[in-house]
Amino acid sequence: ILDNKTIVIIHDRSSIDLPAESETNDLIIYGHTHEAMFTRQGNAILLNPGECCGILTGESTVAVVELTTMDITIIKL
Repeated sequence: ILDNKTIVIIHDRSSIDLPAESETNDLIIYGHTHEAMFTRQGNAILLNPGECCGILTGESTVAVVELTTMDITIIKL
């Protein structure tokens, strides 16, 4: 729990029970696909910040989450 938000950080989102986890958490951060994106599922926001090195996708990205508003910005480096 950070700033009253429950956050899960995993490598591959298929390794958890996503429907159950998205009902009990606020933010689920994962990688594995290296594709920067975010979407809402259930009560949670699913976030893949992409890859900061850009080796696999050719794009270097990071994500910034404002926990008080749950605004997400994906930044290309």
